[in-house]
Amino acid sequence: MARKNQDNKEAAPVAPRVNAGYSEQGETRETRYVVIREGHRVSAQEYSSPSEPRALEEQKFWRRVATKHSWGEPVEIVKYDNKLHRVW
Repeated sequence: MARKNQDNKEAAPVAPRVNAGYSEQGETRETRYVVIREGHRVSAQEYSSPSEPRALEEQKFWRRVATKHSWGEPVEIVKYDNKLHRVW
């Protein structure tokens, strides 16, 4: 017994693609900065420059936490890297 050929094949629905900050010409979005403690991001906040007052306040807070409750690991403001600093 032969199988019947189905002519009503439909493509699966496709979710819309999200633009990850890149335009079609390959331009990148503006540089963002995050506060890290011992290589790990400490909050979901992102800043436009490392000298932004709110970023400096957050860095000061986490330095105080690191010295009082840990061994004093470095707390830094670094450029956002999508692979290293993503928020889960």
